[in-house]
Amino acid sequence: MAYINMTKDFSQVRKPLPGLGLEKRQLLAGFICLAVGIPVFILFKVKLNFSPTVSAFAFALSAAPFGFAILFKKDNLGMEKWAKYFYETHFLRNSERPYSTKNMYEVILESLQFEKEVEKIVFKGKSKEEIKQIKAKGESSEIILGHGKEKKKIKIPVKGPIDKNVKKELEKAVKKAKVKGEIPTTAQDTIPYI
Repeated sequence: MAYINMTKDFSQVRKPLPGLGLEKRQLLAGFICLAVGIPVFILFKVKLNFSPTVSAFAFALSAAPFGFAILFKKDNLGMEKWAKYFYETHFLRNSERPYSTKNMYEVILESLQFEKEVEKIVFKGKSKEEIKQIKAKGESSEIILGHGKEKKKIKIPVKGPIDKNVKKELEKAVKKAKVKGEIPTTAQDTIPYI
């Protein structure tokens, strides 16, 4: 028994004109091919006195774009619709996509990593017991790093003034982190309220 593969999408099924076996667009493109090609053939054969071979070649070249329009199908669209959509998409409409997402988890991880680095720099040379006592107090202060336009505020887990060497190390850490704008002082500051 013979089997025929049939598409499940009936929009792809051709609808030929009865008795001709051609679609409307194929018939129209064929008439356009003849309407363009015959005058070119007559021009080359009668007016310019070329041989029939050259005239037929000119006929074929002038009718070829319309023949291509019959055969061309991309994304289930004919040449005319596809060219129209291509033109609209690339030339008429704005192709820039300004919307971009921000991975909040990545920001949180970066701020946690930065927080650990700040603690490591500030608590350098202190014992574990001293660090526990300072953290238990929960005291913190804000310091300004950098000069001019590159001023950044960060929160450190100690109260009061800090050593100049520690401040220089913190500035290096900020530059290394390549933080733009306001630095999240803690991971809690980066979590959006829901």
